[in-house]
Amino acid sequence: MNGQRMLVHAGLSVVIAVLTFAVISTDTGFELFEWPILSRLIQAEAPPADDRIVLVDIDPSRSPQYGDWPWPRAVIADIVQRIRRAGPAVIGMTIVLPVPRDPQGDQAIIRATVPYFDTVLGGVVDSRMIPFMLNTPEWAKGQAGAGYLDMSRDVYGNVVGIGGVRNVPGARMVPFSWEIARRALGDDSGLPDLTADRRIWILGPPGSFDHIAADQVLSGSTVANQRLKDSIVILNADPTGGHCAATQFGCMPFAEVQANAVQSLMQKLDPSLNATASLLVLLLTLVVTSLVAVSPLRWLALLVPGAAAAACVAVVSTGIHVPVLSPAFAGLVVAIAGVRRPAPTP
Repeated sequence: MNGQRMLVHAGLSVVIAVLTFAVISTDTGFELFEWPILSRLIQAEAPPADDRIVLVDIDPSRSPQYGDWPWPRAVIADIVQRIRRAGPAVIGMTIVLPVPRDPQGDQAIIRATVPYFDTVLGGVVDSRMIPFMLNTPEWAKGQAGAGYLDMSRDVYGNVVGIGGVRNVPGARMVPFSWEIARRALGDDSGLPDLTADRRIWILGPPGSFDHIAADQVLSGSTVANQRLKDSIVILNADPTGGHCAATQFGCMPFAEVQANAVQSLMQKLDPSLNATASLLVLLLTLVVTSLVAVSPLRWLALLVPGAAAAACVAVVSTGIHVPVLSPAFAGLVVAIAGVRRPAPTP
């Protein structure tokens, strides 16, 4: 009889484990139950910010001669050309220029960006704010890339990933960070496909990446030029984070979020759950809990979920991402059900 009860409990535990896994395998389930704690645990294993990535900040308070933002487009074009002379690997522009403004400035921007393979233009697809350069005759003859700056968010509103390919008038746009990584690496063979959203790491608080002021670039600073050589440069017009993105570190300047996405893609960092390991963790936790719950030492079953949670934290610290809360919670349910079971009649 006791053996039969053990089989029933073990079978129910397998069913509960599979159902729990099915819930946390969905984006919503994962974001509600596991992501808030997992995203903090994996910061302990996060690599340092990639020193190849540099943000060039346009800060009107440091260059009052150009007035308030937006600066004349001829000045922005000059910054891009000066960065290029320093020899970077890629120049990404998070500055959105959706409409023509003045013929001279517009032509200067086109000449500084469109012909060059090292340039990626950013746009915002959701609001149809795409670079006006994509609709010029020069675009078809040029080599510049384009990418959308929109990013996917979790149920709490925090940025968690990038999306897939989107078609807009004049271009087929991929995520801005993906296109930068592709051009920095030389091809897309080491990058994930864009058939589905992909999660990214937010590696640290604002300020984790190196910043250079645009006025240093405009003044021809030797130090700035040396730092920009062979770097992945992201041009940022919001250094104070006035238009920031919500992350687990709080509000972060959007260019820094893009820098995190570039590093995640280039270094193949993936904060998603490991499906096989996650299912094994759930099965092991619940089966062990159920077996202890039908034994003479059934009160010890209440300790198994806590031990499982501690073990999961240890596993996450090795770089294998498994759920922490779900095994503990499901295990506790199984343990309480077993402990509350009436004692067998002699």
